[in-house]
Amino acid sequence: MQAGANPNLRFQGTTAFLKACEGENDALVRLLLAHGANIADKDEEDDQSALHNAVESDVLVRTLITAGANVNAIDDVSVV
Repeated sequence: MQAGANPNLRFQGTTAFLKACEGENDALVRLLLAHGANIADKDEEDDQSALHNAVESDVLVRTLITAGANVNAIDDVSVV
């Protein structure tokens, strides 16, 4: 991140931020948010938000909600 990496760069329809949420990596999520990761970003394949990806981790869900995640986000099949 110090070298100017883009936390919102997409690869195969997703971002490092969304993958970090899916992997329940709170430290990485906080780092990416601190460097401008888009809290409202969604995966292009299934339209899932960071909050959808993090739903199994209470700690990460709190982190995302505190950072402004939309608790009413809708994906292709569900509501958070």
